[in-house]
Amino acid sequence: TQRFGWDRIKVILLIFQTFIIVLMYFVSINLALSHILRRDRCIIAVLKLSTWTIRLGSACKHN
Repeated sequence: TQRFGWDRIKVILLIFQTFIIVLMYFVSINLALSHILRRDRCIIAVLKLSTWTIRLGSACKHN
């Protein structure tokens, strides 16, 4: 039962990671199309989000 539970958690984390990546692409496309927001702040936010996602993904892979 423990193995099945962990597999389920892995699947949920994979779906969550994929969702974040898709969300990042969507946000970056919107930011590229809109010139209302300041570029620098948006780029920093996207970079922070992407590095956080990579850290989360690598942590899940190691476990």
